[in-house]
Amino acid sequence: MKIRKRIFGLILLSIFSLVLVACGDTSGNNNPPSVQKYVVTFNVDGGISVPSIEREENKAIGTLPTTSKDGFMFDGWFFDSAKTVSVTGTELVKNNLTLYAKWIENRTYFLDARDKTVNSDQFEYDFDLSVTTKYGSIDGPSALMSGTVKYNENQTNSYYKSQTNSGALLFDGQTHTIKTGTELSEFKVKSDGRLSDYERTSIPSNFKYESSSYAKVLFEYNREQITEVLLASDNKYEIKYSGSTTGMMNTAIGFLNNPILKPFINVPETASDFKTYVTYKNGYIHTFEYEFSINVVGASLTFSYELEFTKIGQGVTINPPTFSGIAYSTQDVASKLTVINGALDAYKALENSSYTYDVKTEVDFPGEFAINAHTQGRTMRLVTENDVFFWNRVGFDSDYKNNDLYEFKGIVDYERYRVIYANGDVYDVQDRVWPLSNVHTRLEDYNNYVVDNYYFLLNSEILKTSYISMVQEVVVGNTKTFSLGLTKEGVIALLQFIDISIRVDVNNANEILIYDIKSGLEIKDMDFEIVLIDGKLSAIEIDINGSYEANAYVDTKFAGPASFNLSYLLRVNDDGNGYVPPTKDSEVILANS
Repeated sequence: MKIRKRIFGLILLSIFSLVLVACGDTSGNNNPPSVQKYVVTFNVDGGISVPSIEREENKAIGTLPTTSKDGFMFDGWFFDSAKTVSVTGTELVKNNLTLYAKWIENRTYFLDARDKTVNSDQFEYDFDLSVTTKYGSIDGPSALMSGTVKYNENQTNSYYKSQTNSGALLFDGQTHTIKTGTELSEFKVKSDGRLSDYERTSIPSNFKYESSSYAKVLFEYNREQITEVLLASDNKYEIKYSGSTTGMMNTAIGFLNNPILKPFINVPETASDFKTYVTYKNGYIHTFEYEFSINVVGASLTFSYELEFTKIGQGVTINPPTFSGIAYSTQDVASKLTVINGALDAYKALENSSYTYDVKTEVDFPGEFAINAHTQGRTMRLVTENDVFFWNRVGFDSDYKNNDLYEFKGIVDYERYRVIYANGDVYDVQDRVWPLSNVHTRLEDYNNYVVDNYYFLLNSEILKTSYISMVQEVVVGNTKTFSLGLTKEGVIALLQFIDISIRVDVNNANEILIYDIKSGLEIKDMDFEIVLIDGKLSAIEIDINGSYEANAYVDTKFAGPASFNLSYLLRVNDDGNGYVPPTKDSEVILANS
């Protein structure tokens, strides 16, 4: 019995000892060793001081504080004073450390970041442009532009720019610029998807991209031209360069190619607050921007441009758009024009033909009133083997008359009929309200058949390959619509045709040119359509607006930069079927409808 009690006691003692071992000694005499910590000290090399920190042994250094130094960019911490071994933050701490700050002078950092960015084999960026003008308290013409640029030297189409334009200073719609080999193609597309213009330019073999248009500091200025880079705010740096800011402003404004902006060219530097900024991301350029305002007598301009790189060095794929039904090679355009001119020639050869026409012109000088004119009417004719017997009704209403522009010149609005009689005499006829008699005036030494035979009908001199940059053909049922793009030379020829056709002064005493272009023609927007139904001419419609440097209107103050508009609509009808030229005054048809 005593033995059993002794064994039982030993068992309890053993269990108790095991419990003590398992639970630990609560007396505090067996604590684990403390964690070893090391001090990380920062040598800022002239920068703003950074307090030391502690890190546990065998733990990663982790994220470290940064510092700053006037005129320099912080380029990270290094383990050695020579700054050859950089700290990544993943290294394990095994002893006390002194880390050394590396600095790169701001100008050097910018130049290196720029070289890595724009000299990469590929990049992509988005851009925005805004231009507003004011004349006194009146808002003037503006420009808005946004788009994307892609560059990849390893692709067939190595450069592509897509931009959307709006505002009175620009063509409304989209512009697509594509580099293929040694050609740069520009397509202008209206908001409804129709192609309105095309231009192809030969470029040198070393051409890379035309992105320097609004960002010459970033893409074009050499190292010597960049004089200083200053911290402006958190991560934003101002770029200073040699030369005047006037030159940079002139370049930026000049790329808009609009003579209306001429008053803002070559202004003194003191008239503007031009500044250029960049930001960085991972050692590359992230954003580039500038903004300036110009004030001249009675007018002001505000210009703002910004771009942001979204891809650099990888991931840039260029897939430019394609356009169906487009002819833009000289051979293909000539083929389309053969069809169009064939339809015009066939129309002119008809024994009887007729159409209505409506032509509106406008020339607007900034700060002045717009000078408008409206010519409208209709025609009928009989074509024989040797002659064209025409009947043309002309109505003219304009601002060139009375007290608007030529107050004392005798230019007036008018309505008249110009008609060839059966005997070949040409008369101007005034239809006067009874009891006044109509006036029939025979024109002596008349020699204006080229204009009056097919009054305001376009001729083949305008529809030729040197004037037409592209043709887009759209077929719906029995209707073919040809959209044409005019070159600048073609636009000038068209405006000259309009000037020749319109008679501002029916007495030919004070004839003036409506579109008297001196230089600087720019097209903002263009619609030019010729419609054939069953292969026959049905309609011609033209709307063009833009700007140019105008010669002075005679005896007026009107000259210089001007915007212009032209609206032209011609519709073929059957009113001339059976038309017979009159043999006497009483047989002349006098109808306004």
